[in-house]
Amino acid sequence: MQKIRTLWALLAVVAAALMVGAPQAQADDVVSPSTAPPLRVLSYNICGSGGTAGCDVTKTGNEARYKAVTDETAVGGWNADQIFLVEVCRYQYEELLKRLGPKGYVGNYVTTLNPSPAGTCVDPANPTNPFNRDYGAAVFVRGTKVAESDILLHLPSELPKNPDTGLPQTESVRVPCLKTYTQNRLNWACSVHLFWLYPDGEWIVEEATKLSAQTTAWEQEGTPVILGGDFNAQPLNMPMSSFYDKSINIRSAQGTFFEADETDSDYWTSHQWVDCTLYVERCRSGETTFIDDKNVRKKLDYLFFSSRYFSNPVGDAFTEVRSISDHGRYRGATYWKDCLRPYDTPLGSVFRRDASGALYRYDGRQNGDSATLAKPCKVGSHGWQTMKHVARQGTSLVAVDAAGTLWHYPASATDGTYSGLTRQQAGTGFGGDDLLLSPGDWDGDGVADLITRDTTGRIWLHKGIGSTSYAPRTEIPDPGGDWAMAQSVVAGDFAATAGEAKPQPDLLSIDELGYLWLHQRNADGSLAPRTQIGTGWGVYQALAAPGDLNGDGFVDLVGRDDAGKLFYYKGNGAGGYSPRVEIGTGYPSGELLF
Repeated sequence: MQKIRTLWALLAVVAAALMVGAPQAQADDVVSPSTAPPLRVLSYNICGSGGTAGCDVTKTGNEARYKAVTDETAVGGWNADQIFLVEVCRYQYEELLKRLGPKGYVGNYVTTLNPSPAGTCVDPANPTNPFNRDYGAAVFVRGTKVAESDILLHLPSELPKNPDTGLPQTESVRVPCLKTYTQNRLNWACSVHLFWLYPDGEWIVEEATKLSAQTTAWEQEGTPVILGGDFNAQPLNMPMSSFYDKSINIRSAQGTFFEADETDSDYWTSHQWVDCTLYVERCRSGETTFIDDKNVRKKLDYLFFSSRYFSNPVGDAFTEVRSISDHGRYRGATYWKDCLRPYDTPLGSVFRRDASGALYRYDGRQNGDSATLAKPCKVGSHGWQTMKHVARQGTSLVAVDAAGTLWHYPASATDGTYSGLTRQQAGTGFGGDDLLLSPGDWDGDGVADLITRDTTGRIWLHKGIGSTSYAPRTEIPDPGGDWAMAQSVVAGDFAATAGEAKPQPDLLSIDELGYLWLHQRNADGSLAPRTQIGTGWGVYQALAAPGDLNGDGFVDLVGRDDAGKLFYYKGNGAGGYSPRVEIGTGYPSGELLF
């Protein structure tokens, strides 16, 4: 063992030398709902059996547990996509599933001990509950379930005797996993509770190796993996080397994962073999999550994300509520790597606001002469359900809330997300409008403008006078467009004029009879008489102008029908479109599409 420790010390010195000049780590990365990356998870050892002194498993205590977990799923709060629970009784899992199921969560539970020790895991609210005395671990995911797995790491007979009682170990070590579509991406999520005796012993090291082998196999198949739970080892203990990504170069890391809190230099400390303060980017360290019976704080809980598929993780631990557990809740968040830097491509995109108020961006992808949509990237976490209208203005969004206030949301340069922390108020008095369009530069002065429609059917120009402000509105002259009857209206350069030096915005509308009309802009900003360019468009209850989805240089159209299907129309730049192609399903009626 002494030779191994000496080797680790040497590796640490070498790693420190290699990392000189790397980007500075982010200190004090408090993970809040308003600033966290889009994929959000929670790990919690809830002490559900009452096996730890002080853990309250009365009806009152359990209700506090349920509330602590379900509060983490609140829209407008943490809104967790995945939840990893250990030391949970089966009846507690069943109750949480009742509460989380209506919110779109699926679950998987594994039994590690049945019956549990006398007096534990008995449901105080229902003593005859058939799940009394059943104890284990659970994972919940908000998404569509594809498969589940129960990874057996050790049987009771393979583990050492309990040193406190001298009796054979009775609890197996199992890991419940769910394969789901989370945020429309396939992934595995597993709740981990490794053996809790002898943290540097051969048993827990073997478990870590087995689990890592399985997760590596999944990753090699092309499926990302997220692990959460109580690993019963501190960051620099040998078992954790199976998980930390080998690029971290600290204490022989051999894994394929980023840990949520590894970049938080506020919690980098000096250890027996490695001094984290020597490092400048990442370290096997992090905020403590547990307090032992000697009042010593330790990091035993982890959230690991496949380094191949995720980027820029952050983590934040909360002080334990001792009546619930000697562990605190541990939040983590990360970005899907394929969603970073979304504007490196000129291809257009479709935006969607779902029923929960989350905002997603679907980037276009070239598909021969046609186009498809890439996997959605979550670009807004909550609050968008309060917006009456949303439109795109370049890479920014403009939105009108219920009070009629106009807001500008700039896109994050890192990942293209939109946050209430960076929005700017751009105007008031838009409450009486039933349409908001961002046509680009309508009046030709080089500044982006807005168009609105009032309840009488008149359309108005809001001339841009800066990046986030507008002049008083003026009516746009139109010789014949019946805007009061227009069911859907979009803006874009749909029909280029010969000799046109730069894009000239036009409008498209669908009337009550399902006719598609082109409204071209005159040089003076008025509208030319409309031209009918299509029939049968009444099947669409939403129309979007996504820009150029297939990269051929022409603006395209996307429509959503009553069945929630999306159809793509390839534009020809002269107001004409190729026959429609179905490019998606599952876009429910009533959701905002733009």
